[in-house]
Amino acid sequence: MIPLRPSRWAAILIVICFAASSPGCKSYLHLDPLRKPAEYYPLTIGNRWVYIDSTGTELEEVLSDHIGEYFYNSKTRLGTSHVNDGVMQANFHKGIARSPRHLIKKPLTVGAIWRAEDLLYEITDTGKRIQVRAGIFEDCLEVRVRHQREFVTHREKGSVETYVTVTFAPGVGPVEWVTRQGNRIIYRKELVRYYLG
Repeated sequence: MIPLRPSRWAAILIVICFAASSPGCKSYLHLDPLRKPAEYYPLTIGNRWVYIDSTGTELEEVLSDHIGEYFYNSKTRLGTSHVNDGVMQANFHKGIARSPRHLIKKPLTVGAIWRAEDLLYEITDTGKRIQVRAGIFEDCLEVRVRHQREFVTHREKGSVETYVTVTFAPGVGPVEWVTRQGNRIIYRKELVRYYLG
């Protein structure tokens, strides 16, 4: 075997980097945006998101306190925190975190799957463009959530899958929730306005 000179190694690396940066190669190799999970859910006391749902009801979420490592939302009684491998959320009861689960988890690649209790999470898009009342957002992360019993290879004939899709915009947070039953939308919540500290 003939050893390669440093200049040849450099040339090979340049070719690999160029190929990996081309759109076709990116999709083939699943080289999605190199963002950190924390970018998709900013956590600072005072951050406020206002949503409207398919019933026309306005819902406001505010990070108003800390409970341990969690930023706490007293309206939803949910706590959210950044961890090394993603973004965690937990329900709180009398100041105690219950059922902690990853909302977002590395690797941020299409097809990545993780479980939390009876739920199965899957990243279905990392470059989504979405328009909601708060504006147009690019390079969003889409996560699909379903019950594990729905995620089976051989479902009963005529059964219809129900799942939730959550879209996170970088630097903003969750901008849309959609619950679908088959191809039919049965619930939707979208971002109307937000204030980040």
